[in-house]
Amino acid sequence: IELETRYPENNQQKLRFELNAEGVKQISLRFGPFDNSLSCAKVIVNGKTEMVELYVCGDKKWCYVNLDGTQRHNEITVWAKK
Repeated sequence: IELETRYPENNQQKLRFELNAEGVKQISLRFGPFDNSLSCAKVIVNGKTEMVELYVCGDKKWCYVNLDGTQRHNEITVWAKK
């Protein structure tokens, strides 16, 4: 797997990756950390948008994104908001 991401800035985090593995059906990724005052996130995966909840873990919030493992190239943007 080739992966590129950065720490969230202005409640936004981006990730790009390329998967070169056979037999992977699903991938689960965790994004964050985000501020505790935020409650949900808009997630764009390969141009498709969905809303996800943020979950508390420690003193910050995070979100999980599940992906189809059969897609080799993925670009994900997460915007956390109130």
